[in-house]
Amino acid sequence: MKTYMRVLTSGLQSTIVATVALCGIVSTSDAQDQRSNTVKYAVQAAQYCQEGRYDEAEGAIANALESETEKDALYTWYVKGFIHKEIYKNREGTNTHSAHRDMAVEAFLKSKEMANGLPDTYNNNSALKYLATTYYNDAIALAGRFELANELEPDAIMSKYDRLNKAMESGSLNKGAFHKQKGMRYYQLWQQNICDLSLNEKAYACFQISIELDASDCDAWYNAGVVRYSLIQKIRTEKPVGCTVEINETAELESVVDLLTKAYNNCPNHAGIVKALQNIYLALGNNEKASQYEKLIRP
Repeated sequence: MKTYMRVLTSGLQSTIVATVALCGIVSTSDAQDQRSNTVKYAVQAAQYCQEGRYDEAEGAIANALESETEKDALYTWYVKGFIHKEIYKNREGTNTHSAHRDMAVEAFLKSKEMANGLPDTYNNNSALKYLATTYYNDAIALAGRFELANELEPDAIMSKYDRLNKAMESGSLNKGAFHKQKGMRYYQLWQQNICDLSLNEKAYACFQISIELDASDCDAWYNAGVVRYSLIQKIRTEKPVGCTVEINETAELESVVDLLTKAYNNCPNHAGIVKALQNIYLALGNNEKASQYEKLIRP
């Protein structure tokens, strides 16, 4: 049984969201507690940070947090967040486990919480939005390259994005892209060990989540069908010696037909889905149905 079906690539570059890094810090003249000169350590820390003297900035902000007059000031926590954000951006931008990024988030959230509904004077949300986007991008990237030993890592990073997104009450970025990326990675891992059906099931489940998030995502529909159809083919033709996995081919094919028929109903113009249905009906010996889909490809 030949097939022309293949899992589509993810288009990772189009999935990654551009980040706009914040490069300025609020002037000391912009806040009442600064005008009263009660946050001198925080002001000093901000100055060090702007000069790129991050170690000294960390020391100064530590002094501010030990000061009775500064430890509960919004500006102190904002500067703490800004310092750790700048350290992350300039020293650890490729580190998905950056402690400085996590500390920046906690400090900005603290500053936002202390505002208690008042106007966001220091624009904490802009900093949080930038950091949230870095979590999202890291989760997408990890979803495309994880190994089984760390398969939960992409979800752990994405959960940090979800937390920030909820705190900011802003629109969510495309979570379907994340689940498709994971699905393709599980599919790759399953191809390396076709007797581990759990990997095929995980790949399929990821595409199903993408479909639930967006029923018009034709590539997710198509890839879900490919994952299940490939199971039939590979168990038949590539099952290694000693592998005892067995499947009911007819039942599996009928299941794929049902899935791809739903896919076609949602995406009637997707050539891959139409071709897949033609191939499957040929495999089932239903030449009449196969001919119907062939005509859609070549009217």
